[in-house]
Amino acid sequence: MRDRRLGPSLVFLTGVMVTTLTSCSGFGPRSAPDWVQGMSQEYPADHYLLGLGQAESQEVAEERAY
Repeated sequence: MRDRRLGPSLVFLTGVMVTTLTSCSGFGPRSAPDWVQGMSQEYPADHYLLGLGQAESQEVAEERAY
């Protein structure tokens, strides 16, 4: 004999899965941020400086930063 409670449980589980999958999909296509392609209008490169240095002490690393 078949269990009658399987139907509502299956419907509930399917509803939860559909809700979860659709809520994770977002609200339409998004374009990539400007910085992915290079320059950003919001954060222009002339306002920021990046230095990289490596040494055993921070003072020497700051001197070697380029």
